[in-house]
Amino acid sequence: MTTPGAAAGGGTPAASVRRGPAGRLLALIADRANPMLVRCVRQELRSRTFISVYLLLLAVATLAATFAAGWADAGQDQRAGQGLFGILAWAWSFVVAVQALGTYSAVTRERNEDTWDLVDLTGMRPGQVLRGLLLANLAHGQLYTAALAPFLAMSYLLRGLDLMTIAFALVAIPLAGIAASTLAVFCACLGNNKGSRAFLGGLLGLFLTGCWWVSGYMWTGGQSAIDAAIGGLRDGQADAWLALGMLANAWAAFVILMLVLSGALLTHRAGDRSGGPRLIWFLLWLDLTLWLLVVTWRNAATGRSFLWTSLSEPLLTSGLIGVVWAAALGLFSVSEDYELSPRQARAITAARGWRRPLTPLLGPGAARGRLAFCAFTALALLLSGIGAACDSGDSGFAWMLASALIAGHASLILWTTDLIYRGPLARWLDTPLLRRGFLLVMVAVWSLGPVLAALVFDTGHVEKSWLATLSPFWGAAQILDRHGSDINPFDVAVPVLGGLAAWLVLLIQGIRLTIITRRVQARGDDANPRGG
Repeated sequence: MTTPGAAAGGGTPAASVRRGPAGRLLALIADRANPMLVRCVRQELRSRTFISVYLLLLAVATLAATFAAGWADAGQDQRAGQGLFGILAWAWSFVVAVQALGTYSAVTRERNEDTWDLVDLTGMRPGQVLRGLLLANLAHGQLYTAALAPFLAMSYLLRGLDLMTIAFALVAIPLAGIAASTLAVFCACLGNNKGSRAFLGGLLGLFLTGCWWVSGYMWTGGQSAIDAAIGGLRDGQADAWLALGMLANAWAAFVILMLVLSGALLTHRAGDRSGGPRLIWFLLWLDLTLWLLVVTWRNAATGRSFLWTSLSEPLLTSGLIGVVWAAALGLFSVSEDYELSPRQARAITAARGWRRPLTPLLGPGAARGRLAFCAFTALALLLSGIGAACDSGDSGFAWMLASALIAGHASLILWTTDLIYRGPLARWLDTPLLRRGFLLVMVAVWSLGPVLAALVFDTGHVEKSWLATLSPFWGAAQILDRHGSDINPFDVAVPVLGGLAAWLVLLIQGIRLTIITRRVQARGDDANPRGG
């Protein structure tokens, strides 16, 4: 039915005329809502899984409340409240595993060849798809909470339970659900065929089941520890707030890392898959360094000897972690293709804002991957050098030497392996995925081979064998164990100097290589553009 103005030819429907501010706001939200969020929520509400789990939660909560009421009538109010809360929290933790597996199934369904075309036609970026999935997961969690909220209020009314403990559960379990869902999204993006997806789904299910069983002890037997931690926060204890900040930071770092890596895997292989992971890789290491310095400052302020008390110790620790972190970055970045797609080239030449000066390190391609590895390694070694200069004993030199040894081995492995898979084996190792698999094999051989050879030829004297020192991690462990003394300088000088030469070669290659573009070759899995 229309208004007279509409009947005359220039009006609007009556429903639109009578729409108030709230109606216009809802309409605006509906128009701007994430399509993936709307789709997943509607599908979940109609699915049998949601109805079954919701009814199961109601049944478990009702039975637990019945037993708790019986205990309360017997005069055991404290046991009744704590027992009811533990069962409800454990049941809610089970929902976390169900939601994560549901998210895994949703992503694998969207990546199927017969459905991804529809998603691709919407023009949504991978980040939008992931945000929609996580928001849908959060919405499902709120719906499940509606089934348990009245029973949680009952557990508080039975006494013996702090209200802040219930508030902790209302915050911690949804956050755990988001973290589990991001892990599920990452695992779903790894598999490109049905076999790998089934295997990864099974591993994810086992892991989430184990976490659920462990959470049962925390909610049923660890309530005193939770109450003590909440009491420390309520009293304003600095250590309790510092621990809470570290936990919140670890949660945020894990969620962001999973989202960035998942977004890179969902990006078309002709797009820029490198910038986001490289940037987050560096930021995570910087974040760890800052937290090590904060803990050291706190220990120095309170006069405790827990972990680190001087400035040199966190710097040396961060430097050693940094060279290993840089080696992991080099494993993925150095093995990329030299040639870039036109879209990847534009990500370098047409970068804007803060991205433009960072394109030599964050841009796609093996050339910029070499520069990223070299810069990261140099920065980590510089931090180790500063830590060694601030240390008054011999341990600082040992930590710096161990960092230099690992960095040298990493540079040698990357350079020599790059010569092999781009030279004699270039015909068979023609994709970054195959090159990375071969590089992992070389890392295993380089790290375990010398130790196994020492076990065969120098039985009983492995810790003093020169063969074992050729392994990067074994050699670094021996240097740290002996604090730099009683170490053959030749065993350390060869990998360090050889690694320096390899590092310089990688640096020169990264500087001298220019942008070479080519069209992405069609492959058999092009029905799924996120397939490789």
